[in-house]
This record gives sequence, structure tokens and C-alpha cells, in this order.
Amino acid sequence: EEGAAAAKKAEKEESEINDAVAAQLRVYESWFPPMRSVLRILSKIFRVVEPRVFEDIALSAVQACTKSLKDGSSHILRASGQIHADLFLVKHLLILREQLSPFDIQLRSVERQLDF
Repeated sequence: EEGAAAAKKAEKEESEINDAVAAQLRVYESWFPPMRSVLRILSKIFRVVEPRVFEDIALSAVQACTKSLKDGSSHILRASGQIHADLFLVKHLLILREQLSPFDIQLRSVERQLDF
């Protein structure tokens, strides 16, 4: 009986873990696909390349991702209105910021122009 109770408890804990993983996957899958791809790729190369190289790649990727989010927001604006477009953009920009924080990188671009 003691073994059966322990097995039942272990099965319940495993079920709870599987439910939590499934819930996290549903959240992850609700993200805008280009952003999901950028974050997945950055997480894969984070420890593989030099920090400075990673920052350059991350800057380009985040700029492209932000443009994609703005384009998606424009599409939503035409289809569903301003409030939905704004909520989409705010939601995904917050997710992007949160997911980038573990990388501890500076994503500020410096653009220089020569004036002749």
C-alpha cells in the first residue's frame, strides 16, 4: 500500500509538471511567429558566439523583429481597429523586453552620418 501511495503521488506530481509545461508551451505558441523565431535563435547562439558578436546579431535581429511587430500591428489596425493594434504591439514589446533581459546586452544602436 505504501508503494502504491508513493507511485500515485509521483504520478500526480508528474501530471502537474506536464500540465505546467503544456501551459507554458501554449503561451509561447501565442507569441507572434517572427518574434518567437528571433528569441529561439538568440537563445541558441547566446553561449556559442563571442559576447560582442552576439550583441551585434541581437541588435540586428531585434530591429528586424520590432519592424515585423510594427507591420503586424498595422495589419491588425486595418482589420480590427486601433485598440487591438496597440494592445498587440504593447504585449509583444513587453514580452520581447522580458525575454531579452537574461542576455544582459545593450541594444542601443549608434548611427553616424557624415555631413559634407
